[in-house]
Amino acid sequence: MTRLKNLPGVKTNNLFAVPPAMLVEDEGFNIRLRNDEYELTIEEYTALFLAGHRPPPLIIWKRDDDLVLIDGHLRRRAALRAIERGAPADMTVDIVHFTGNDADREALMLRSGLKRGWRPEELAAGYKRLMGYWSDVKRVAEAVGKSESHVRDILTLATADTAVQDMVKAGGVTASAAIKVVRKEGHKAAAVLKEASDRVKAAGGTKVTNKHLSSAQGLDARTLRPLLLKLAEEVKGQVDPDSQADFSETQFSVAGSTLQPIFELLGER
Repeated sequence: MTRLKNLPGVKTNNLFAVPPAMLVEDEGFNIRLRNDEYELTIEEYTALFLAGHRPPPLIIWKRDDDLVLIDGHLRRRAALRAIERGAPADMTVDIVHFTGNDADREALMLRSGLKRGWRPEELAAGYKRLMGYWSDVKRVAEAVGKSESHVRDILTLATADTAVQDMVKAGGVTASAAIKVVRKEGHKAAAVLKEASDRVKAAGGTKVTNKHLSSAQGLDARTLRPLLLKLAEEVKGQVDPDSQADFSETQFSVAGSTLQPIFELLGER
């Protein structure tokens, strides 16, 4: 029987197996936020190692004699945790050797993380780093396999004031809503978003979305006046002009088509 590596079209590559303790993490390189989700993922990988499974290979680059991680930081930590919990002390992880420069390594980390997905604030940190190397949105977009408009959106968040970024990170404002306000309001964005957040919470909501901004942002008399006049005319048509009654408790019927644009302007449904 022909060995696998001798089959036509089969090529060997740079896959190796090493003890996880041999791998080095550069502090700050991995842009994953260390939150509950981060810890949960490590635990999931730990369970796989303890069950005898081998997660996908980690990706490293060689700096002198150090094997430095590019992708697989959580898997390395999980492997070490599994050994602490009873996995064989000589357990190894699979690694792939990557050759490329510092910018290439950053781009590879971002691409490798797409399967699991990145939070917008994580992408913001990554894209900002790549712009530091290239200063070219098109090149960044090509390197991570995304559109230029997507990269520009995320870079808007990357350069927003810390207060805005903190709102997104805390989950109180969607990234798209924050980006929209930052583009329109600049350094006033934090105050605008705080006001929107207070309105949403007062109404029983938890997160500011674009729907909540469609109204209050840019609301002025010129926009609202014709809508209110139409509403008034519709109500006026239901009132007897000769009546002297107090209408404070009177109920009127109003068409949904009249109310809808007002609700949209106010960010309500």
